[in-house]
Amino acid sequence: MSKKLCPICGTGSLIKKTDTRVFTDSTGEKVEIDVPNYYCENCESYGDFFKENSLIISKALKELDAKVIKKVLAEIVSSNDKIKMSRIERALGLSQRTLTKWKIGATKPNSSSVALFKLINLFPFLIDVAENDYTKEAANFAIRNCDQVASMITENVQVITIADGSSKRYCEERPTDIDYNCPPLTN
Repeated sequence: MSKKLCPICGTGSLIKKTDTRVFTDSTGEKVEIDVPNYYCENCESYGDFFKENSLIISKALKELDAKVIKKVLAEIVSSNDKIKMSRIERALGLSQRTLTKWKIGATKPNSSSVALFKLINLFPFLIDVAENDYTKEAANFAIRNCDQVASMITENVQVITIADGSSKRYCEERPTDIDYNCPPLTN
């Protein structure tokens, strides 16, 4: 393999250094990768001169999405015995066994799918809305039936003011006696 030259000054005095990057998702899943960067002793430039990192990072983000979907699917199904993977597939118009394939890693979901399932994990009533053809009536019905839950959640959100004048929101622990899953839609 030929020696790589510095694209800035044209000399061959490059030193390859590896930096560790950690990507963490809001679910707590993370992926750690090593990315190569180069340092030129002559002009003191540093970076990904040969565009190697974008592919490495792209693969790591897909791996992170795969970890997240496994975790989120497990949480959705285990937290609500009324929601089964086949029901979700039918409601969302997914091919049969798509979720199983994602869960076992046979295929990988795209980032949009991962985001959707994070929302479904937070708001399980979205499955009911999907089963009712995404109509405004179905959504409004689900929201009305979830008002009690929403107000209980809101009561547990506190805003604190920090010394620098900024404010932060945090949630106290959820009360254990509240059913956070909304009732199924019935007309």
